[in-house]
Amino acid sequence: MQINTQQFIATALFALSLCASYVVLSPGLSGPFLLDDFVHLPNMAVNGGVDTWLDLKRFVFSIDTSTGRPLSLLTFLINDYTWPSDPYSFKYTNLLIHLLNGVLVFVFCRQLLFALNSGNSGVNRLPLFLPLLVMFLWLIHPLQISSVFMVIQRMTLLMGTVSLLCLIVFMSCRSRVFNVKDAWIWGLTLLFGFLLALGMLIKETVLMVLVYVFVIEYTLFSNGRQGWPKWAHKLICFVGVLGLALPVFYYFARLDYMNELWSRRDFSATERMLSESRVLLEYLKGTLIPSMTASPYHDDFEPSSGLFQPFSTFLCVVVISFLLGAALYFRRVFLVSFPIFWFFGGHYLESTFLPIELYFEHRNYLPILGVFIALAFGVARCEGRLKLLLRAAVGVYVALCLGLALLASALWGDSVAQAKVWAAEHPNSKRAQDQLLNHYINIGDADGIDGVVKNVISVHGDELPSLLVAYWVQQCVRKGEITYVTRDRIFSLAEKQIINVGAAQMLKTFDAEIGREQCVGVGPSFLVELVGTMREAGKLEGEVIPIIIAMQTLARAHIRLQEVEVGVKILGDAYEVMPRYDLRLLQAYYSAQIGDFELAKHYVEEARLAPKHNRYSHLYKEEDIKVTEERIRRLAEGRTF
Repeated sequence: MQINTQQFIATALFALSLCASYVVLSPGLSGPFLLDDFVHLPNMAVNGGVDTWLDLKRFVFSIDTSTGRPLSLLTFLINDYTWPSDPYSFKYTNLLIHLLNGVLVFVFCRQLLFALNSGNSGVNRLPLFLPLLVMFLWLIHPLQISSVFMVIQRMTLLMGTVSLLCLIVFMSCRSRVFNVKDAWIWGLTLLFGFLLALGMLIKETVLMVLVYVFVIEYTLFSNGRQGWPKWAHKLICFVGVLGLALPVFYYFARLDYMNELWSRRDFSATERMLSESRVLLEYLKGTLIPSMTASPYHDDFEPSSGLFQPFSTFLCVVVISFLLGAALYFRRVFLVSFPIFWFFGGHYLESTFLPIELYFEHRNYLPILGVFIALAFGVARCEGRLKLLLRAAVGVYVALCLGLALLASALWGDSVAQAKVWAAEHPNSKRAQDQLLNHYINIGDADGIDGVVKNVISVHGDELPSLLVAYWVQQCVRKGEITYVTRDRIFSLAEKQIINVGAAQMLKTFDAEIGREQCVGVGPSFLVELVGTMREAGKLEGEVIPIIIAMQTLARAHIRLQEVEVGVKILGDAYEVMPRYDLRLLQAYYSAQIGDFELAKHYVEEARLAPKHNRYSHLYKEEDIKVTEERIRRLAEGRTF
């Protein structure tokens, strides 16, 4: 009867925790799309929506990464198949996945804590409470909010789902008495491998589950508990170490590609490694001392240029070295070694040598779990007055997380408030200022627009992308009513700075606005002069993608000026920079527009022979060629479409 009562209470608390988590986080559902949501989700609208098999392939395989993450992209079609869209349903699905992951955290923690308490007289009592504590803290912690309400971070959420399933499978396998003939052990091992392979199609960071397995084996099962032989223990540790080695092998196997990615960054590999020491301790501080101001904008984070520049870099390196040293020395003390290895091991892939951005909170989605597990273990192991004090402290901490999560969710759900708050918190962040600028543009607040643009110019006035943003607002939003920047200043900077992603995106923006005739005093000739100036000055070099964007923009500008042959030639020059079949298809179509169907046919044949320009372009290449051939055939027949 007592057991049934405990089970009933545990079940009620479990349901209450999930409901409370939903209530606390649900205010964030009304928030807008942010950051990379605008990079990947618009691919749904390339051909007006995902309506055909070709559209499906194009969208699902639109990310040129090691695996392409097709399963993650496929799940977005649950919510919509075109763009623009309403973010509510996307965020609602994310929240449900997060709550599901909370359930998996509960199951995993029960397994882990049962193993921890094996042989302990409190084994029947402790797990009913502690996994609930871990689950609830993990669900509502303010650091988790960006993972839920940045729509594109569904990739992180689904990666968490698969990773937790892998860990549950591992613990289920490890809890059995070892027998090489046990079919369950081999079946669970195969299931683990299948889930890991599936996770690679969701997000590559699922590979860190091997590191988590190593951490569990190295700290919890270091004495070969559960009757497993030493060789099996060593084999599991080896597989975990393999999780550390595989990213290094991949890095050097694709060194040319990695060097290209590094060319897009404002920091070197060494500077990133040094900077990440500060970032990791910022994450750890945000875990232990939560706040509600976890914005997604950290492009204003200054990288470390040396071990002592700033001096805090050296201090952070010392602290991390001390923590890792302590974890090694006290590796048999689970309360010490497990959270340290889990936290830093979980950040291994995204916070070390890869050429990616420095700082994002969503990278803590699973790494902070180890801290909460250790916290629960500490509560269970303390006795007497210390136990009462620790429980009181944990209660205060939970209440703090609960209140801050509620405030943070409300902020993430209010597009106006978040734009103003995040811009005020990050005055040097171009992304934060862009969101505030877009808000003022949407409501037609001229004074607000002027204030943001002038701030951007004052902080980033020596950067071409910022001046192009200011000029776009000046000519296309304010319609020339005010002057922020002159053409001469823009052209002077264009002669000095190599094209980058930011400048290329603004060229695309001008191209679209000119096509819609939304700008005053800016037409195709402006783009011809601007890109031509950069080209003559030798500034169309470095990263390949911005060069291609700039040259496509230049070609379209010439075509709008009825200089089609010049535009076709420029597209050919772009093809020499990066052989892409779509560039040849554009040449074919524009050649057909001026009646040169033989040349158009030649370009179509060259498109067929063009190499892959990304990992998945071959999946929809032939269909694109057929579409272009049909368009050319209609032009030849004198039909419009």
